[in-house]
Amino acid sequence: MAYKGMTDRIPCSMGKRIDDLLYQRNLNMNDLAKMIGVERKTIYSIIENGKCKLENFIKICQVLNVSADYLLFGVERLESGNIGE
Repeated sequence: MAYKGMTDRIPCSMGKRIDDLLYQRNLNMNDLAKMIGVERKTIYSIIENGKCKLENFIKICQVLNVSADYLLFGVERLESGNIGE
């Protein structure tokens, strides 16, 4: 059950970070959807539920010019020793 709790927190945080980045860049869900080639409802689902295909996740990182570490964990880069500790 600890694993389930961990995955519940990460997507919500990721969605909040995407939403914040859109706001900072004066973009909305429609804009992001067009930029990565998906429907608006896909972006809504990513922000609200944290459900995201890897392909879309990579495109979002590229379009918003952020690292995967930032979207997932809120940090620019994980230290190599932090994983699994």
